[in-house]
Amino acid sequence: MMAALVCWVIAFFPHSQCIYTSYAATLAEATLAYIADTLRRDWFLVLFGDLVHGKRADYVTTIEGGSIYAVGVGGALTGRGAGSKEPGGGLAIIDDAAKPDEALSPVAAENVRHGFVNTILSRRNSSEYTPIIICAQRLAPLDLPGYLLENYGDRVFHIKFPAMVNGESQFPETISTATLLALQRTRTGRWTFAAQYQQEPVAIGGNLIVTDEFRWYEPNPSHAWARKIITCDTAFTKREGNDFCVLQCWGQLEGTKNAHLLDQARGRWDSPALLSNAALFWQKHNEDAGHPVSKFLIEEATAGHGLMQQLAQLGIPTVGLRRIKDKAARVQDVLPYISTGLVYLPKGEPFIEELLAECGAFTQNETHAHDDQVDCLVDGIQEIMIGGETGVLDWGEGAWATVFAAMGADQAAG
Repeated sequence: MMAALVCWVIAFFPHSQCIYTSYAATLAEATLAYIADTLRRDWFLVLFGDLVHGKRADYVTTIEGGSIYAVGVGGALTGRGAGSKEPGGGLAIIDDAAKPDEALSPVAAENVRHGFVNTILSRRNSSEYTPIIICAQRLAPLDLPGYLLENYGDRVFHIKFPAMVNGESQFPETISTATLLALQRTRTGRWTFAAQYQQEPVAIGGNLIVTDEFRWYEPNPSHAWARKIITCDTAFTKREGNDFCVLQCWGQLEGTKNAHLLDQARGRWDSPALLSNAALFWQKHNEDAGHPVSKFLIEEATAGHGLMQQLAQLGIPTVGLRRIKDKAARVQDVLPYISTGLVYLPKGEPFIEELLAECGAFTQNETHAHDDQVDCLVDGIQEIMIGGETGVLDWGEGAWATVFAAMGADQAAG
């Protein structure tokens, strides 16, 4: 695919300066040989003419002064450049920056990131007009795509193709649903499934939350909610790399004790945007007068205090949350509810894949990248299941009695 893109660029912009890299120089040079062969094929010559001026193993030049360099990631690019100081002047391509067998090597990952920052970025002849395109399967949370999403998120256009959506293979002609499900269920295969097939890698040591244990329900406007609540986790700044602000709406069906996630909004919002999104989220879930939101729960952190005051001025009542325990302990508190099938997620909602990825990546030692969605999820489950004694759960006889009673009454109700 990337080879075809380079051919297209040279066909329409033969003066372009292009750099093509891959994890191995031999692979990059093999792709360059394929590109050069395509530029000399009869059909290409008929359409665009003979554009090739010269060819070496790692270098092709065009009759209009364009060029294509092929190099391995981390290889020397001294004197080479990509793009120009105007649109259509070329691009840099990184096609599979790392090998799958190096996915868990911190040293290899750091070398790739170092090569990108110190070599590829500096080889652009214009930071404004020279795009960098990375084509890769995900390998680990902080592989090159993960690093860029974390640190350059406002400058990255991310296209993701998960192999399975809503429990069905999106490419059945290549890999069946049954094969994907079998891979997902194995202890070692789930890492490969999450990263290379779903493009949402999780950290080794994750799976404190077993995502397979969530139940599912079909969203239906006719559902009779006995109560609805909103949970909110605020971030301190809008800077890329910080956690997101998250809003979740949770519901409890009439006659059940199950916790149903209804909706989620998430973004890196500054204070005005957070206020606007929070107010709109509240309004959205209060449109049904018969099933209004009974509580709007906000963590009593610095940003949370400000948001609570601003929402109060708009006539929106809120309740402050004090999180006493650490994150891992609070997650441990709600695991029995998840493992016994009392927590339900909506099928088909666009936010589900990111939520599950964050849940699967959550680690006991808190080495995961983000936990903003998990924080809201824990608050929502606790409020629905035990009335909101957030951070002070005691898994004694009474709490387990609540779980078993709910299981007996609610499993069929969903």
